[in-house]
Amino acid sequence: MLAAPRLIVMLVVLCATCVLVLLLMAAGTAPYWDVMPSVGGRLFESDPPPYEYTSPYFLYLIMARGGRPEYLDAVLKTNRSRLVTLSWEENAPTTDVFMPESTITTGRIRLGEFARHLEQETGHRYMYWIWMDEDAVFGPEPVQESIRNWEDFLLEWQPAVGVSDYNPRLPGVIEAMNAGGNADVWSVFSFDGIFNAQHHETLAHMTPLNATYDDESWHMSALINLYKAGAYVDHVLEFRGLKVRNPEHRSPVDYLKSSEVFRRVEPFLPGDHLPRPLAECVEASGRHHFDLTLMMWGTPRRKYWSYDAPMSPATWARRRRSWALHNRTACVLSMRALEDTTPFYVHPIPDPE
Repeated sequence: MLAAPRLIVMLVVLCATCVLVLLLMAAGTAPYWDVMPSVGGRLFESDPPPYEYTSPYFLYLIMARGGRPEYLDAVLKTNRSRLVTLSWEENAPTTDVFMPESTITTGRIRLGEFARHLEQETGHRYMYWIWMDEDAVFGPEPVQESIRNWEDFLLEWQPAVGVSDYNPRLPGVIEAMNAGGNADVWSVFSFDGIFNAQHHETLAHMTPLNATYDDESWHMSALINLYKAGAYVDHVLEFRGLKVRNPEHRSPVDYLKSSEVFRRVEPFLPGDHLPRPLAECVEASGRHHFDLTLMMWGTPRRKYWSYDAPMSPATWARRRRSWALHNRTACVLSMRALEDTTPFYVHPIPDPE
């Protein structure tokens, strides 16, 4: 006799739980539980097989005043890489492209054109285009080993954008990063343009750079690129095993003027360059790059989807592991700024073997 009432109570509790979950999901606070494993290296059987890259995998695209420093040849040149140099002041024997008076923006646009022509001419596609300046200095010693570890990280994780631990950093940034203990890989929003790698599948989305504001600030093209890269949240990854600094810091940029342009333009960038769910997340958070409140976000993940067309709703649907993309609350909570001293990985899900 007691079984029927007990069953009724259980059904009522179950129904109430279901209603609560639906309400939370509608409010954007419930976790996105549905995780789709990859199938045969692809997310769906209908996806084309991934491109099979072969060595050399890395195309280092270097901007320099004159010739390429011997130091860079010594630490970067191997059978896994090729180096290309654009010189903007002196045409030297190691210069591949000479473009006098080029800006950071126009120089990298020209380097991208050269790289595309090189790939077409040789019939070889590089997995990563790595943009850098000649005054980059690497560590820790031995540098060659640190560079190889960086390249191994790119091959293993295959981030959309791979960056290094850039120095100098403000004390607050260092404090926040060090609080993560021994975590070697971080999911970030902000990164410095001195040294970063772009997966080949991101090039259609992220290149060429936007030169609209070049007359006002050379930094604006880099800021716009941060927001374009933001479409790949969880896959813009910082590898802390390689440290990069530029002690000479010879940039002719007026930083005060750049800051003023940033404050004027940045509020419009999320809506222009991020998928709608991520744009709404950034706008809801009230965080920005210019005041360093938006430094790190998302959960570091290995590549499991094609980086083509990141702005497409069809692509969003396939990114089932991205909590930041599918849950606004999780997205906002994953953001880290200078005042934050602990890492925050939202519902980390192990990638399949």
